[in-house]
Amino acid sequence: MCSARKNPVWTPLAAQALVATRDERWTDARAAVQRIADQFGANVIPDLLLAWIDTTLTHTGIVPQRDRTFRLAFVEAATGRVSTAEDMGPAQRWAGRLLAARVADDETQFRVLLNSVSSAAQWSAHVAAVLNLCGTTLRRARNHQEDRNG
Repeated sequence: MCSARKNPVWTPLAAQALVATRDERWTDARAAVQRIADQFGANVIPDLLLAWIDTTLTHTGIVPQRDRTFRLAFVEAATGRVSTAEDMGPAQRWAGRLLAARVADDETQFRVLLNSVSSAAQWSAHVAAVLNLCGTTLRRARNHQEDRNG
C-alpha cells in the first residue's frame, strides 16, 4: 500500500484540516488544505489521503485486513438516513470506495482509484470528499463515545 513516510512536513497541516472538518470549522479546514496545496503541491495528495484515512481508521478502531468484505453505506450526518454508494455523487462515491479499499488492504484498488482521477477539478472534489468523509466519521465516533460515557 502506498504509505505516508513517518511525520512528513505537511502532517501538522493535515491534522489541522482533519480536526477542523471533524469540528465543522469549514473555513479553517479549507485554509489548511489550501496551505498544503500551496506549500507542497499535488504530489503529496496520495499520501495525504492515506494519512487522513489511516487516522480515521485508527481513531475508530478499524484495522485494515486483506480480503475483508463489507457493505459500503453512507449515513447522512444530519438525518441518519443510510444511502448506498449509487445514491451518492461521484466524489463521495469515490471517497467511500477509497476508504473501503484501505479497509480491505487492497493496494491494487486503492491505486486504480487514485489513477482514475483525470483533472485538477476532479482532484479538488475528491480530496474534499475524502476529508469530509473522514471528518464526519470522526465526529460521529466522538459523539457515539460521548453518548456511551454519559
